[in-house]
Amino acid sequence: MSGDFILTAQFRFVGDGAEAHRKVGWMVHKTLDANSPYADAVVHGDGLTSLQFRRNFDVDTEEVKNPVTAPDVLQLEKSGDDFIMRAAKFGEPLQETKVVHVALGDSVFVGLVICLHNEKNFEQAVVSNVRIEISAPQDFVPYQDYGASRLELLDVATGRRKIIYESPDPLEAPNCKALIYNSKGLLYNFDLKAGAFIAPAFSVWLARLRLISKQTDYAEGEFIAHHIVENHPVRRCGIRGQHVFTRAGSKFRINNSTKYTCRCRRPAHPALAHNRSIK
Repeated sequence: MSGDFILTAQFRFVGDGAEAHRKVGWMVHKTLDANSPYADAVVHGDGLTSLQFRRNFDVDTEEVKNPVTAPDVLQLEKSGDDFIMRAAKFGEPLQETKVVHVALGDSVFVGLVICLHNEKNFEQAVVSNVRIEISAPQDFVPYQDYGASRLELLDVATGRRKIIYESPDPLEAPNCKALIYNSKGLLYNFDLKAGAFIAPAFSVWLARLRLISKQTDYAEGEFIAHHIVENHPVRRCGIRGQHVFTRAGSKFRINNSTKYTCRCRRPAHPALAHNRSIK
């Protein structure tokens, strides 16, 4: 890998083991030589957690201990020549350890590591929720600059996460009742069976609005549209309401909306929000 990055995963040894110094975690090498400079973030068999590093070829390994004992979440970040280790028991805050000036270069070798410490032993570990992420640039401005995004499903009982969709565009505010998310001002409905997103929800509603609204020709400027939304993504029933729209060229913006009423007399879902852009 090249540049700065963040490595994250959950680790668990299989069995109690007989070696206190066995270890598992992340490792970053300058070269593939056994005596190469490196940095790693590991948890040992006895629970010791440490950021280990070798600054040059053929020198002793140094170590900075992390305050967490026997964590199952390990994170290792490369930031220039600095390495930052974060560790935690699952569900608890990450505790940070940092070491500076370990010059491995811009291009390095990255991988998961398990160490026996005793060649007569056999060790196993389970690694889950592996994530390799590119760090945001130093001049990154939130909500002005965007990185890639992903949709994940989280099993709250086990903590296992599954990536179901990745995009170079921002994905925000997923809805827990139906898998609806916001991206670049539009709402999308994700089809779990197909593993892909459906057309923007508001675009579907606007298409329906064009057919049943009292106004069929939308001119530039502001107008009011009374309509029934048949394809509501959560209720699956008709939603009756009123929107104030503004049109500028081929783009529409919802400026305001009254309270919606659905045919089953329940309040409408808050996904019908104000100030949403429609293309």
